[in-house]
Amino acid sequence: MRPMWFEFPDNEDLYSIHSQFMFGSSILVAPKVKNSTAHMNRRQMQEVDFYLPTDATWYNYYTKMSEN
Repeated sequence: MRPMWFEFPDNEDLYSIHSQFMFGSSILVAPKVKNSTAHMNRRQMQEVDFYLPTDATWYNYYTKMSEN
């Protein structure tokens, strides 16, 4: 695991993001760091905020579809 800015050193927006990481050079890890709302808990869901640098192509792991 390493910080996002290690993979994207020219993207200064990533210097202040401490809640997501890169696993190798191709897997973004964005763990849940906020408590869910009561509404989300009832639906057994959780929300995760993350930032995708625009200078890369990103894919959803499950659908294999591009997110850009």
